[in-house]
Amino acid sequence: LLAESVSPTPRGQTSCLGKADAASMVREHFPTTVDWRELLGGDTQRAIDHTISNIISHNTTQILLNRSKPIAVPTGEVELDYTPREVGLFGLSSIGVLRILVPNASDASSLSNAISVVCGSDASPWHPGALATGTFSSPPRGATWNESAVVALPCGDLNVTIHALFDVHYLFGLNVTAPPSCALAAFKELYIADLTATVVRPGYCELEENSAQPQRPIDELCSSYPDFCLRFTRLFHSSGEGVRRLNIVL
Repeated sequence: LLAESVSPTPRGQTSCLGKADAASMVREHFPTTVDWRELLGGDTQRAIDHTISNIISHNTTQILLNRSKPIAVPTGEVELDYTPREVGLFGLSSIGVLRILVPNASDASSLSNAISVVCGSDASPWHPGALATGTFSSPPRGATWNESAVVALPCGDLNVTIHALFDVHYLFGLNVTAPPSCALAAFKELYIADLTATVVRPGYCELEENSAQPQRPIDELCSSYPDFCLRFTRLFHSSGEGVRRLNIVL
């Protein structure tokens, strides 16, 4: 397929290309690593920004799932299945800025990402977030229960720069039958090069089972271990500097 894309075979003829010749053709016609400025810049970045803008403008996005076959949940000895029913996004209009995979003009291997969430008033402390509902079941036990989860983002600013060095020659050298996950090995370098975060108002995680009283596990954790949460949130609550330069290898 690669050979055909570079040098198409005349109509009515067939040809085969050896592995060594294919590798030579890749080296001749493709760069060693991806330049994200060429791949994700210009019209591609404008298309990404336009798509994100359209999603945010709708404020709420809901997807109803009609999946008849449950998903097996790996839990060891207990047989557990999960059937998703609905996923959705809400409160998107409070997102002032959302940009992803923005190439760096001076670095071919850097991608910047930024989100800014506007804080609501004390009377209307709305947060953007995600909702997921579904049903868990354990056939051997004959048990079924419904679960819903809501994750609301904090308001504030987050800027993340990722260093991603992607080996094109390695990718084209993979066998056609290789699992898609093998393509991740083409990232020769992948880490967070810079991170700046400032949280003005924290978000929350809310879980509800069988229409019972919703629970907020993070709030409960902070109630039990206040010193831990206080030290953690102090990293993000600041006059604007936030967290600087976390070099975390992924």
